[in-house]
Amino acid sequence: MGDSAMGRYGLVLLVAVGGIWLVGAILFYSIQALSEIGRALRRSIHGSIQAVQNQWRQRQLEKEHRRKEAERIAYENVKRAEAEEIESYRSRNPVRVIISGLSALQAISRPLDEFISAANSFRPIFDVNVDTRFRSARYVPIPFDLPLNFHPAAIRASAVDTPFGAV
Repeated sequence: MGDSAMGRYGLVLLVAVGGIWLVGAILFYSIQALSEIGRALRRSIHGSIQAVQNQWRQRQLEKEHRRKEAERIAYENVKRAEAEEIESYRSRNPVRVIISGLSALQAISRPLDEFISAANSFRPIFDVNVDTRFRSARYVPIPFDLPLNFHPAAIRASAVDTPFGAV
Protein backbone atom coordinates (compact mmCIF):
# COMPACT_ATOMS: atom_id res chain seq x y z
CA MET A 1 0.00 0.00 0.00
CA GLY A 2 1.27 3.39 -0.87
CA ASP A 3 1.02 6.76 0.70
CA SER A 4 -1.91 7.70 -1.48
CA ALA A 5 -3.93 4.67 -0.33
CA MET A 6 -3.04 5.43 3.25
CA GLY A 7 -4.01 9.06 2.76
CA ARG A 8 -7.33 8.08 1.25
CA TYR A 9 -7.91 5.62 4.07
CA GLY A 10 -7.09 8.31 6.64
CA LEU A 11 -9.38 10.78 4.89
CA VAL A 12 -12.21 8.24 4.85
CA LEU A 13 -11.52 7.46 8.49
CA LEU A 14 -11.52 11.18 9.33
CA VAL A 15 -14.84 11.70 7.51
CA ALA A 16 -16.32 8.65 9.25
CA VAL A 17 -15.21 9.86 12.69
CA GLY A 18 -16.50 13.35 11.90
CA GLY A 19 -19.81 11.88 10.75
CA ILE A 20 -20.14 9.80 13.89
CA TRP A 21 -19.29 12.85 16.00
CA LEU A 22 -21.85 14.89 14.07
CA VAL A 23 -24.52 12.20 14.52
CA GLY A 24 -23.65 11.99 18.27
CA ALA A 25 -23.90 15.78 18.65
CA ILE A 26 -27.23 15.82 16.82
CA LEU A 27 -28.53 13.01 19.05
CA PHE A 28 -27.24 14.74 22.19
CA TYR A 29 -28.89 18.06 21.35
CA SER A 30 -32.10 16.42 20.19
CA ILE A 31 -32.32 14.44 23.47
CA GLN A 32 -31.63 17.63 25.41
CA ALA A 33 -34.35 19.45 23.44
CA LEU A 34 -36.80 16.60 24.05
CA SER A 35 -35.93 16.70 27.75
CA GLU A 36 -36.65 20.45 27.87
CA ILE A 37 -39.92 19.88 26.00
CA GLY A 38 -40.85 17.18 28.56
CA ARG A 39 -40.05 19.53 31.47
CA ALA A 40 -42.12 22.28 29.87
CA LEU A 41 -45.02 19.85 29.39
CA ARG A 42 -44.74 18.71 33.03
CA ARG A 43 -44.76 22.32 34.25
CA SER A 44 -47.71 23.11 32.03
CA ILE A 45 -49.67 20.05 33.21
CA HIS A 46 -48.76 20.76 36.84
CA GLY A 47 -49.91 24.38 36.45
CA SER A 48 -53.17 23.22 34.89
CA ILE A 49 -53.76 20.74 37.70
CA GLN A 50 -53.04 23.46 40.28
CA ALA A 51 -55.47 25.82 38.57
CA VAL A 52 -58.20 23.17 38.54
CA GLN A 53 -57.56 22.37 42.23
CA ASN A 54 -57.67 26.07 43.14
CA GLN A 55 -60.95 26.50 41.27
CA TRP A 56 -62.37 23.43 43.03
CA ARG A 57 -61.29 24.77 46.45
CA GLN A 58 -62.80 28.17 45.63
CA ARG A 59 -66.09 26.53 44.64
CA GLN A 60 -66.08 24.50 47.87
CA LEU A 61 -65.49 27.66 49.92
CA GLU A 62 -68.30 29.45 48.07
CA LYS A 63 -70.64 26.49 48.68
CA GLU A 64 -69.73 26.49 52.38
CA HIS A 65 -70.30 30.25 52.58
CA ARG A 66 -73.69 29.93 50.87
CA ARG A 67 -74.65 27.06 53.19
CA LYS A 68 -73.68 29.04 56.31
CA GLU A 69 -75.53 32.10 55.02
CA ALA A 70 -78.64 29.97 54.38
CA GLU A 71 -78.37 28.52 57.91
CA ARG A 72 -78.02 32.03 59.37
CA ILE A 73 -81.06 33.26 57.43
CA ALA A 74 -83.10 30.20 58.47
CA TYR A 75 -82.08 30.76 62.12
CA GLU A 76 -83.09 34.43 61.89
CA ASN A 77 -86.43 33.45 60.33
CA VAL A 78 -87.09 30.97 63.14
CA LYS A 79 -86.18 33.58 65.78
CA ARG A 80 -88.38 36.17 64.05
CA ALA A 81 -91.31 33.70 63.90
CA GLU A 82 -90.85 32.88 67.60
CA ALA A 83 -90.79 36.59 68.48
CA GLU A 84 -93.94 37.20 66.41
CA GLU A 85 -95.66 34.25 68.09
CA ILE A 86 -94.73 35.53 71.55
CA GLU A 87 -95.89 39.03 70.63
CA SER A 88 -99.21 37.76 69.28
CA TYR A 89 -99.73 35.71 72.48
CA ARG A 90 -98.97 38.75 74.59
CA SER A 91 -101.35 40.89 72.54
CA ARG A 92 -104.13 38.28 73.00
CA ASN A 93 -103.37 37.74 76.71
CA PRO A 94 -102.30 41.02 78.29
CA VAL A 95 -100.89 41.01 81.81
CA ARG A 96 -103.11 42.73 84.32
CA VAL A 97 -102.06 43.62 87.83
CA ILE A 98 -105.06 44.33 89.95
CA ILE A 99 -104.41 45.98 93.30
CA SER A 100 -107.41 46.84 95.33
CA GLY A 101 -106.39 49.98 97.14
CA LEU A 102 -103.27 51.57 98.51
CA SER A 103 -103.07 49.32 101.55
CA ALA A 104 -102.70 46.22 99.37
CA LEU A 105 -99.83 47.91 97.43
CA GLN A 106 -98.11 48.79 100.71
CA ALA A 107 -98.57 45.24 101.98
CA ILE A 108 -96.85 43.93 98.84
CA SER A 109 -94.00 46.44 98.88
CA ARG A 110 -93.25 46.35 102.65
CA PRO A 111 -91.52 42.87 102.63
CA LEU A 112 -89.47 43.94 99.63
CA ASP A 113 -88.34 47.14 101.38
CA GLU A 114 -87.44 45.17 104.51
CA PHE A 115 -85.40 42.71 102.46
CA ILE A 116 -83.49 45.54 100.74
CA SER A 117 -82.73 47.30 104.03
CA ALA A 118 -81.56 43.98 105.58
CA ALA A 119 -79.26 43.34 102.62
CA ASN A 120 -77.84 46.86 102.83
CA SER A 121 -77.13 46.46 106.55
CA PHE A 122 -74.81 43.51 105.84
CA ARG A 123 -72.79 45.28 103.15
CA PRO A 124 -69.26 46.17 104.29
CA ILE A 125 -68.48 49.82 104.78
CA PHE A 126 -65.02 50.65 103.49
CA ASP A 127 -62.94 53.30 105.19
CA VAL A 128 -62.05 56.11 102.82
CA ASN A 129 -58.73 56.65 104.62
CA VAL A 130 -57.32 53.25 103.62
CA ASP A 131 -53.71 53.49 102.43
CA THR A 132 -53.68 51.96 98.96
CA ARG A 133 -49.96 52.47 98.28
CA PHE A 134 -49.40 48.74 98.80
CA ARG A 135 -50.93 48.12 95.38
CA SER A 136 -48.00 49.78 93.62
CA ALA A 137 -45.23 48.29 95.80
CA ARG A 138 -42.63 46.18 94.01
CA TYR A 139 -40.70 43.70 96.10
CA VAL A 140 -37.15 42.65 95.24
CA PRO A 141 -36.66 38.87 95.43
CA ILE A 142 -34.10 37.66 97.95
CA PRO A 143 -31.50 35.40 96.28
CA PHE A 144 -30.85 32.07 98.02
CA ASP A 145 -27.58 30.21 97.91
CA LEU A 146 -28.92 26.80 96.90
CA PRO A 147 -26.78 23.89 95.76
CA LEU A 148 -26.83 23.04 92.07
CA ASN A 149 -28.35 19.67 92.93
CA PHE A 150 -31.93 20.50 93.95
CA HIS A 151 -32.76 16.93 94.94
CA PRO A 152 -34.43 16.91 98.41
CA ALA A 153 -31.89 14.40 99.77
CA ALA A 154 -29.00 16.66 98.76
CA ILE A 155 -30.66 19.68 100.39
CA ARG A 156 -31.30 17.65 103.61
CA ALA A 157 -27.67 16.51 103.63
CA SER A 158 -26.47 20.12 103.58
CA ALA A 159 -28.90 21.19 106.33
CA VAL A 160 -27.58 22.60 109.63
CA ASP A 161 -29.15 21.51 112.93
CA THR A 162 -30.42 24.36 115.08
CA PRO A 163 -32.59 24.40 118.24
CA PHE A 164 -35.52 25.22 115.94
CA GLY A 165 -34.91 22.31 113.58
CA ALA A 166 -32.77 21.66 110.53
CA VAL A 167 -32.10 24.73 108.39
